[in-house]
Amino acid sequence: MTEPGAVPRTVYLPAGASWTDFGTGKTFRGAQTIETLAPTGVMPLCVRAGAIIPYGPSIQCAMENNGRLELCIYRGANGLFTLYEDEGDNYNYEKGMYATIPISWSESKQRLTIGKRPGSFTGMLNETHLPHCVGRPGHGAGTTATFKADAEVITQEMNW
Repeated sequence: MTEPGAVPRTVYLPAGASWTDFGTGKTFRGAQTIETLAPTGVMPLCVRAGAIIPYGPSIQCAMENNGRLELCIYRGANGLFTLYEDEGDNYNYEKGMYATIPISWSESKQRLTIGKRPGSFTGMLNETHLPHCVGRPGHGAGTTATFKADAEVITQEMNW
């Protein structure tokens, strides 16, 4: 979907990867110049193959976190991402009070792997929902997390 006021913009895509237009989900090979649409004053954005991008609801402060994130995977290469969580309102992370969730995409297996969640902190949610999709035209493209997930994983607090 094209935003009102969008104009053609020239973008160079570096070699060594394929690239996905963030707004449309259309994929391009690297080492070329493309024309894409973007509103005046907004930089066109292309995402490198293998990227895993988290989306969440619009919030005013970290305390509004409800544990709901959506992940969009941009296929074409392996990818790694680490989801970081902490209390959000102090410096206790400096004392080791935080948790991380390693996430990886295997292009050859077409598989998303959610690793064990080491760490803990006061107020940590017992589970994190990770609906996810593969970015493609008309699905998982753009700046809002309104896509219909391809699948969902729920990470639960255990003795990790």
